Amino acid sequence: ATRPTVVGGGVLLVPLLSWYEPAFDAEPDIVDDWNPPANKAMTDFYKCRWPAGLAATDASLAEHFDSLNAAEAEGGGHEAVISFSHFLPRPELLPEKRFLFFPNLSKAVGSRALGRRVARLRPHRHVFGHSHYGWDAEVDGVRYLQAALAYPKERETRGFSLRLGDEGPVDADAQGGVVSPVLVYDAATRTFPRWSGFWSGHYARHPRRPEDVRWMYRRPRERSAVGRVLRRLVDAGENVDDDIVERLLRDAA
Repeated sequence: ATRPTVVGGGVLLVPLLSWYEPAFDAEPDIVDDWNPPANKAMTDFYKCRWPAGLAATDASLAEHFDSLNAAEAEGGGHEAVISFSHFLPRPELLPEKRFLFFPNLSKAVGSRALGRRVARLRPHRHVFGHSHYGWDAEVDGVRYLQAALAYPKERETRGFSLRLGDEGPVDADAQGGVVSPVLVYDAATRTFPRWSGFWSGHYARHPRRPEDVRWMYRRPRERSAVGRVLRRLVDAGENVDDDIVERLLRDAA
């Protein structure tokens, strides 16, 4: 089992085991022939072999991994509480499906059991991974952080969505993703630095609209062209609407 540990005289670190489940995603789906099911597109589903009764196609794996975590840690009385997991504890930590290269990624990123565990713990900061987006956002009193290394191709094609900068607009020319360690907690000042991520910054200004299922990357649109338009709109702090994207794509053609 994972074990919470106190370091530095007062910082409680809480590692949390988890696995994803399809029911984590409760938002409307995008239906498109170029959007295959998660279990057909992601290698986890055919590279991993699980004991009888456990599968990534239902909640069994998520519940099993959650049961391996140590008893609930007490967050009170510590200078800082930092929990971390590979998978996502909340759907709000992923861009809406219309913005994803692979919209069904949302069915293989998070765990409701993990979300409940983080909600009970109420850490000052929860660090997560898996989805490959630079992220720093506060939801229901918990600050969530992802510093994504990602794949080389992602660093090349959408490095701007991986970068984390000092609080404020993301550098419009930033490429390549995270290239150095990101400070999670400053013990000298007893503060949690805040970072600026591409999509988390967008959602700090604009609400999610998951009911909009017009996929930005649908054919015959070119991915690179869509990426340039999205970056232009988000960097300018504007809302991202499919009609505006279509107009800008036509103007650039």
